[in-house]
Amino acid sequence: MRPGTIVASRFEIISRARKGGEGQIFLGRDRATGAQVAVKLLHEEAFSAPRFDREVELLTNLSHPGLVQYIGHGALGSRRYLVMEWVEGKTLSQLLAHGLTLRESVSVAWRIADVLAAVHARGIVHRDIKPSNIMFLGGTLEHVKVLDFGIARPVGQSSMTRTGVVIGTPGFMSPEQARGAWDVDARADVFSLGCVLYTCLCGRPPFASSRMLANLTAILFLDPVPVSVQCPEAPDALVDLLERMLAKKPSQRPIDAGAVAEELARFDALVETPRRPLSRSGRRPYQTPPQGQGPAPAEVELQREPADEPPSGLDENTATTQTFQISSETRAREHSSLFILAALDEERLGSSDSMEPEDERTSTWAERVAKLSDVVMASSGMSSVLADGTFVAMFARSREGSEDLDRAAQCALELRAVIPQAPMVMGIGDELPDVTALERLVDTLVEESLRRIVVRARNKPAGDLIRLGEGLADALAGRFPVKRDDAAQYLILSGPNA
Repeated sequence: MRPGTIVASRFEIISRARKGGEGQIFLGRDRATGAQVAVKLLHEEAFSAPRFDREVELLTNLSHPGLVQYIGHGALGSRRYLVMEWVEGKTLSQLLAHGLTLRESVSVAWRIADVLAAVHARGIVHRDIKPSNIMFLGGTLEHVKVLDFGIARPVGQSSMTRTGVVIGTPGFMSPEQARGAWDVDARADVFSLGCVLYTCLCGRPPFASSRMLANLTAILFLDPVPVSVQCPEAPDALVDLLERMLAKKPSQRPIDAGAVAEELARFDALVETPRRPLSRSGRRPYQTPPQGQGPAPAEVELQREPADEPPSGLDENTATTQTFQISSETRAREHSSLFILAALDEERLGSSDSMEPEDERTSTWAERVAKLSDVVMASSGMSSVLADGTFVAMFARSREGSEDLDRAAQCALELRAVIPQAPMVMGIGDELPDVTALERLVDTLVEESLRRIVVRARNKPAGDLIRLGEGLADALAGRFPVKRDDAAQYLILSGPNA
């Protein structure tokens, strides 16, 4: 829309404010009141319509000083628009570039929780709480607005998102969202708020990777460095609250944001601390949970950050492995993790029988996925199917002996027998942080998927191969069938050593 355009004979377009994934935001003027307004014009994609209707319904029925006020909505030809109050200020992302003190961090978290408490009281889950969706007006921390209800929904409402699409933002989403669960409740927002509070206190997000799959895996299986290490000034009660907010199992978290707000309100005598700006150096952000402790059962559309985000500091959604350097005490850790990744979407497509009824195909596939979980559990590992269709298994490995490695390798072979067509890779961290090992393994899985496409295009069998990460072939040779070529190393389901 051009400046001067009149919408619904009432709203005059002044300028375009920004362009996002779902549409464009324009600054406008309400000719009836003279007030500035935000006009959100959606793209024409079909999937936007139901979400638009849901956002309109939610904003119409929600009223709170911390929420953007709904003004009107309608259609311009085939495109829908939503008119809201215009808000100006700084996002929490921008403020974090300069850092917050302990007192400011707790105050910010309490104000966000207070707004979310009103949302949760109406049975609504935001599903995308993150720093760039939190705005502070007037240049102070007193007046907060929680933005973007585009993917919010009432608890229990069926998902409008197709299978394999991740809903939320990987660095701040709950484990149940990472699993693609549709029935998330207020405790998913509690986890995301915990990620926000951790970032405020520690100057770094609890989960951050340049690879979405690595992020989702870390959220499910890895624990961030304790806040007591990153922010030693935090009182024990605050550390305990944050640990519960970031619990993998929803049942172990506070029931909703109202419960969080009540606890945060008790911290009225906090020491003054230095600000911790988002930084590109520091300790390793993940710790492997003790053997035997698994994650809880667990939709993400990657959200583009506003164009006015500051170039300095760290983008909390796209941090790279450079964000986390390995300290000497990290290198001395007793355990490293071994991961197995498999692209199930390719297996499902390659093995589907178009003549079989859809419900039978779905039932058969569910049985195979359940079998994968059983195989990993029998090998003392943890596993999950991520929202993007990737199967992930993780095993804790002691530095002493090769029993853990052998058990994981045998498990990989048993998994290959269940999913013979899926690209599969296996890797271990050793001296690397687990998140770095995961990122490398994600890249390897992409390479292996491309290799299998090329092989099939030449009408050749892709083979019962499991791509191995660096150093694993030497560690397994002699005990397991291993194949080597100029480009890669593989564990094979059968046959002699190459």
